Amino acid sequence: MRIAVIGWGSLIWCPGELRITSRWHRNGPLLPVEFSRVSQDGRLTLVIADGAAAVTTLWALSELDDKEQAADNLRFREGTTRERIGDVTLEKNSTDRIHTIIKAWLERMSIEGAVWTSLPPKKPRNHEESLMTAQEASDYIRLLPEDIKRRAEQYVRNTPEQIDTVIRERLRRDFSWHNNPLPPILFVD
Repeated sequence: MRIAVIGWGSLIWCPGELRITSRWHRNGPLLPVEFSRVSQDGRLTLVIADGAAAVTTLWALSELDDKEQAADNLRFREGTTRERIGDVTLEKNSTDRIHTIIKAWLERMSIEGAVWTSLPPKKPRNHEESLMTAQEASDYIRLLPEDIKRRAEQYVRNTPEQIDTVIRERLRRDFSWHNNPLPPILFVD
């Protein structure tokens, strides 16, 4: 079974132990992704979030041909639980909107399955699991200690250019955080 690993953030420029056999393709499924999760180290990171605008994600082929093994490999790389890894195959029926989008993409790409990180949004302070506004994100970044702000900036700047979100545009405007060009060797043209 061919399994796609779908990504949009640090997975692209820092795959770590992720076992993939291809470089990153820029024609992944259109998913509602936004900088709407405060991570454990304080950075503002990208997650799938209801209400976010859809962006074209990226994908690479997993070295593993078993969906559960590919999901476990991604879980290990992300340092999360199996419940926080999404997966779908062409055979799996689901009414979940994200599964439906990815399954339709799999059919177009002639790929049998996919795995992706499925962490929820998480706002600062109350940890509410909802989409952050651009103003909330900017206010959050403004109040960060300098060392955490530098890590947050690095994450935003390193995110592939095609992941152009409302919050990213606001951070460009408020903090001049423009894209760092990622090495072309990461991508398949």
